[in-house]
Amino acid sequence: MRHWLFRTTPAVYDIRRRLGASDPMLPWLVRQHKDKIGVGDLGFLWVGGTLDSQAIVGAVRVAGPPSVFSVPETDLAYWPTPSPEPAERVLCEIVNRGPEVKWQEIMEMPEMIDH
Repeated sequence: MRHWLFRTTPAVYDIRRRLGASDPMLPWLVRQHKDKIGVGDLGFLWVGGTLDSQAIVGAVRVAGPPSVFSVPETDLAYWPTPSPEPAERVLCEIVNRGPEVKWQEIMEMPEMIDH
């Protein structure tokens, strides 16, 4: 099992609002490491942006191998940009919906000092 940071920004995808939805299955766009992401891997959902807004907001378990598919209609509301095209994605099951851990808090952990 591998661990991944799955990153987005509010300008691209509203993951915080999506985590409030009841559907536990989350399609996630993958651009890198497609050949290494596997079923059962754990992904941490990271929201980028300004230093004070960056955070890990949840966790997912990869439920299917990377494959090309469209975003389900139920997820289109979370994309502030025009409807995304079919692309390589992994289907994930949400296993943790928070609480958020701010990036600054992570960097201040004793294990992270000097990293």
